[in-house]
Amino acid sequence: MNRSANEVVLMPKSKRIAVAAYSSEKEGRYLERLVPDSNRMLDVYAGTIQPGGGQNPEEPSQHEGEELCYVLSGKLNFIIDGKNYLVEAGDLIYYPSNFKHSFRNLGPELSTAIWVEMMVGDPPV
Repeated sequence: MNRSANEVVLMPKSKRIAVAAYSSEKEGRYLERLVPDSNRMLDVYAGTIQPGGGQNPEEPSQHEGEELCYVLSGKLNFIIDGKNYLVEAGDLIYYPSNFKHSFRNLGPELSTAIWVEMMVGDPPV
């Protein structure tokens, strides 16, 4: 789906889909894309992370751009560029995506969060 950066898009909850690359039952995480495609400067995801779930710190993400995560409930431990950051409900963490980064729910309860990835370069045509 190729959309213009000048187009308004409404994304009903019923149309959201899981992002296979970011969701893993084994790792206890489920993320769904809140925007209909990745042909924009922003990608936005809603995530549900089970206790003990998250991203394997032995396989961190690393890519161009910037990223933020706003924790809605629970708490997540982020490892960014080798440093630990505890992010609790109501907290936001913002970092360059070219730093190696991963996260884990170390708490006893389910965590929910919103991720925003900001791409670098020219906006898509």
